[in-house]
Formats: sequence, structure tokens, C-alpha cells
Amino acid sequence: MKKALLALTIAAISGTAMAQLPDFLGKGEYTVRTDISKQTLKNADLKEKHKVQKNIGFRADMPFDDIHHGMRFEVSHSRDKKDMYVVTESTTKPFGKDVKEKRTDVYAGYTYTQPISEATKLRAGLGLGYEKYKDAVANEKGTVSTEREAFYTKAHADLTSDLGGWYLNPWAEVKVDLDAKLKHNATVAGVSADINAKTRGWGVGVGANIGKQITDTVGIEAGPFYKHRHFKASGSFVLDGGNIRVDPTKINEYGVRVGVKF
Repeated sequence: MKKALLALTIAAISGTAMAQLPDFLGKGEYTVRTDISKQTLKNADLKEKHKVQKNIGFRADMPFDDIHHGMRFEVSHSRDKKDMYVVTESTTKPFGKDVKEKRTDVYAGYTYTQPISEATKLRAGLGLGYEKYKDAVANEKGTVSTEREAFYTKAHADLTSDLGGWYLNPWAEVKVDLDAKLKHNATVAGVSADINAKTRGWGVGVGANIGKQITDTVGIEAGPFYKHRHFKASGSFVLDGGNIRVDPTKINEYGVRVGVKF
């Protein structure tokens, strides 16, 4: 029931924007961007290292009025490969190589913009989102597939300073899971009791873009960013007769964001 209500809320926020679409088209800011990054994951003895990761996204900032109130909509998707290892105090053993992973993220929320000076404005927002990732490891021992989906709330803020043809745009965000679930299924010999458990988690992100206006309506921007995601699953599975607890997962991602704004 909670998941259905969250989905309806996101749809309602998006529907409000669609109802006023003609006005938004002329006044909005739209950004198509690519994140080029490296990502590492740590979960107990399991470590993951991504190849160079490319995440493609779209963001629309659409105003309700000429100054303060508006809406932000974001969507992103990536299909990447990663290597997985089992690491102990004395050994590091490959667990999976070139494992395919898919990630999708959708967000919609309210924004409030406050001019600080003639050249600087602060924009803050709060909204709801949905994210999902999925991977699967297959080798001679069997297959292990993992899927996590979460409805979350996100607070974000960014500062834009006009530098005369150039602009500086530092930003930050915090997200907290509202309803999330981890699914873990295995066909490996000795593994049983697949996981289908609730999780709880949070994440933070910071970055700064510097942009250049090419024309009155088109600009390019680029800058570094860092994101951290932390979540814990309240579940366990059985491996070779022993009960294995699902430990907290920590994900670190850092890279460069490149985009076109129009």
C-alpha cells in the first residue's frame, strides 16, 4: 500500500507539470548530461569495482512563476560492467568478471529559488524518487542475481553565480529511503533461503559545475562530483549449512559530469 501511494504521489507531481506544459516549455531549463565515473562497493567480504561508468541523464527545472516556485524532474539510466571479488585478510579471489549491471533513477519534486544578488541565486528543493539496480553473476558454480529497488525522498540545493558569460554551479543532495527492498536469488550449490527483505538506507552527493554560455539559449557545463550510498538489509541466507547475515553495503562513486543546458 505504501509503495502504491508513493508511486501515485510521484505521478501526481509529474501530472501537475504536464498540465501546464506550454508555459513550462518556454521558461524552463533543460540539461542533458553524462556522468563518467568510477564506482566501488563494499559488503562484508565482497568488493565490486566498476569499469569506467557512463550514466546518461536528463533534468528539467520548470518554473511555476517568474521568481520563486517551480518543479524539477530528473531521469537517468546506466548499463555498466564491473568485477567482483571475495576479499579476506589473506586472500583476494575473483567472484565475477565483467558482470553486467543496470541502474535507473527517476525523481520529481518542488523547488524554491531565492535571488541572493543580481548575479547569484540559490535554489533548494524537496521531492520523491524511485531507483532500481540489478545485476547477475553466472559461472560454473551457478548464478547469483541481486535486485534492489527503493522509493526515496531527496533534498537538494544548488547555487548559480553568473560570471559574465561563464557561470559557477556548486550543488549538494541528501536522499533517505522511504520504502526499499532487496531481492537476492542464488542457484549456487550450498546456498539456500533466498532473500526478499526490507532495507533502509541513505545517500549524499556533492559537486560543482562550471559552465559557458555558447548562445543566448545554449550552454555547456562540466565539473567533478562525489556520491556515497549506504544501505542495510535485514535478511540472511544459508551457505554450506551456515547462516550468513547481509551486512551493510557502502557505495562510493566519483567522477566528472558533462552536460548541455538549453
